[in-house]
Amino acid sequence: MNRKPTMNDVARVAGVGRGTVSNYINGRKIKEENRQKVDKAIKELGYIPNL
Repeated sequence: MNRKPTMNDVARVAGVGRGTVSNYINGRKIKEENRQKVDKAIKELGYIPNL
């Protein structure tokens, strides 16, 4: 059974902390390098935030 990707999954794939993923999702400022990593991981996993 497949499950939906979580913020923890995005953080693991991107190689950043969960807080960095949260900051990205909430539009807070993060390093450009991390922004690119998180963006790529979100696209790879098909992550959709549960807002």
